[in-house]
Amino acid sequence: VTALGNPPHPKCCDRREHPATVAARNPLCTARIGNVPRLPVVVVGAGISGVACARRLAAAGIPVELRERSHVPGGRMASRTLAGRRVDLGASYLTCGEAEFAAVVESWAERGLVRPWTDRFAVRTATGWGESGAGPVRYGTPGGLRSLVEDLATGLDVRARRDVADVGPGPRVDGDPAAAVVLA
Repeated sequence: VTALGNPPHPKCCDRREHPATVAARNPLCTARIGNVPRLPVVVVGAGISGVACARRLAAAGIPVELRERSHVPGGRMASRTLAGRRVDLGASYLTCGEAEFAAVVESWAERGLVRPWTDRFAVRTATGWGESGAGPVRYGTPGGLRSLVEDLATGLDVRARRDVADVGPGPRVDGDPAAAVVLA
């Protein structure tokens, strides 16, 4: 606690300023002004990138609102049920090359949301089938890849069926004020 009786300032603040002054100037600052809620960061698009961005912001304590034009999150990881089976319409598998994402994939695997599929693809050339070398493990999903985006979006403020027509100065999204806007 500082000499003013306020909690210590986060790194983004000048320690000589009152938290209200800093928060008024920088809406992304974690300093609070009493019970007054801060404006959310609006993330436009609830595909894998938008949801991952919103998840990171929320984990940092920043209010976030996802706006998605479709009825569900997913973006290019869309899927439909055809003849009683889940079919991916966009991406059909995923790979994992980053340690942080590997932890997410491991969590999905433990819960049965993904399963390893293959680390090889056969390639057909003009002269026939080529040799296939090992590559990254590709993961498939029993519930369609969209199910992974929906899992990541759990607990986030997702506003489905929300076409965004205007992002303007302020910033504002369709006339609503926002702390910041992310187009994902």
